[in-house]
Amino acid sequence: LFATVYVTATAAMQNDMAAVLRSEAFQLAEVHSHSGLNGLAQQIARRMNFRTRGPIFYLLQAPNGRVVVGNLPGMPPVNGVVDFVPQPDTPAPDADGERAKLTGFGLTLSDGSFLLVAQDAARLTDMQHAIVRAFAWAGGLTLLLAIAGGAVLANSFLRRIDAITRTSRAIMEGDLSARIPVRGT
Repeated sequence: LFATVYVTATAAMQNDMAAVLRSEAFQLAEVHSHSGLNGLAQQIARRMNFRTRGPIFYLLQAPNGRVVVGNLPGMPPVNGVVDFVPQPDTPAPDADGERAKLTGFGLTLSDGSFLLVAQDAARLTDMQHAIVRAFAWAGGLTLLLAIAGGAVLANSFLRRIDAITRTSRAIMEGDLSARIPVRGT
C-alpha cells in the first residue's frame, strides 16, 4: 500500500508539474511567434517581475547560446522535461546552502533560440516526505494496536486454558462434580 501510494502520488505530482511548465512554455512560444525574440524577452521579464504563485525560473537563449533574459544560467538546449540542479551562479540556493533541484520544460523555438521554463522541485520532495511520515506514523500505530490486541486476546485465551487446567486438576484429585465453565460462545 505504501509503495503504491508513494509511486502514484509522485507520478501524479510530476505529471502535474510538467503540464504546468509545458503550458507556460507553449504560451511563451506563441508570444515568440507573434512578437519575435525581443517581444518574448520582454514578456519573460514581465512574468519574472510579477509572478505571484511561487517562483518560476526562465531561460531564453539566442541561437548562438547567448542568454537573452532569464534567472537561470545558460545551458545546452534540452527539449522536453528535464530535472537539473542549477550551477553555482544561479541566484536561488536553498536556506541550508544546498542548490535547489529544478524541474523544467525546454523548447527550441522556430528561429533556433532556446526557451526553458523551470520550477523548484521542493514541493514534490515535501509531498514525498509527508507520505513517508504518514505511513511511518500509521505503521507504528498499527503495530501498537496489533500488540495490544494480541495481548488482550492472549490473556483471554490463557484465562480459559487456566480454567480448564484447574477443573482438570480438581477432577484428577477426586472432585468428580467439577465442571469446565461454559460461556455460551
